[in-house]
Amino acid sequence: MISIRDLIEKTTSQSEQQREVRQAERTNLSQMRDAAFEVVTTEPELYQKYLTLQADNIRCSAGNVALTLIQLPDASKIGSIDYWHSVGRYVQDEAMQNGAKVFVPPRNKNARGYFMGVYYDISQTTGRPLEGQAVIPEGSPKLIAALEPLMQGARAALKEDNTLEQSAYYDPNTLTILVNTEHPAHDVFAALAVESVHARMHNQGRNTQYNREAYQIDAESIGYMVCRRFGVPCKLPDASELAASFDGCDPAMRGTYLEEQRQTAKSIGDSIDRTINPKQQEQRRGRPAYTR
Repeated sequence: MISIRDLIEKTTSQSEQQREVRQAERTNLSQMRDAAFEVVTTEPELYQKYLTLQADNIRCSAGNVALTLIQLPDASKIGSIDYWHSVGRYVQDEAMQNGAKVFVPPRNKNARGYFMGVYYDISQTTGRPLEGQAVIPEGSPKLIAALEPLMQGARAALKEDNTLEQSAYYDPNTLTILVNTEHPAHDVFAALAVESVHARMHNQGRNTQYNREAYQIDAESIGYMVCRRFGVPCKLPDASELAASFDGCDPAMRGTYLEEQRQTAKSIGDSIDRTINPKQQEQRRGRPAYTR
């Protein structure tokens, strides 16, 4: 008959084995995330695909979006089971084992670190239809209103220049964003979304390392994510020099760059959202927060 001592040893051994298994799984997922960062910042088409997925899931971390893209290449709208429940949708039984492994914060706010979780694509769920993508019509009062926070967040002077061929351009020599006000408002919005990022990165001239060419892919990427969030037509960034842009960067640094892009795009987009949808913002504050 098994003794109490044997039972303690058995339980302790099982617990240790479980910890080792969990640690191995975390290590494997970390390595998968590093590999995802590498490939996303090396292959132009995959980078563009990543940007679209990130733009459509702006509150999900860059690491989790990259992980999801590698595991679910056709994903569009993603989130955890809790997220899908919060919007009235449920993961289909047959999809429960086919989600994308990601890192999620603990439910207990006092707990530290991140745990392994799972994201599911909307195609793996069923239930209440989601609201359609926000679209700000050309020439609408809402579009004009959306330009104001975009201009205010630029951290640069603005000047009208209707001789300008493009809709907006940041001049680092004068720390000024030139705007062609005769162009369609959609074009001005899309151009400002990019040029305001250049101004932010130059930081009123304090960033002595600023170089337009070096920062162009960041500015275009952030601008694209902001435009897509509000349904404003905008071209995907030219990623032909992507590999060179990240040359010499280890996976952690690549992930940091992507996360900084996401956070900047989210911050700009949130400021616009607060301006054009104040009532929705108030409603959201009253809802519980769910981990995506």
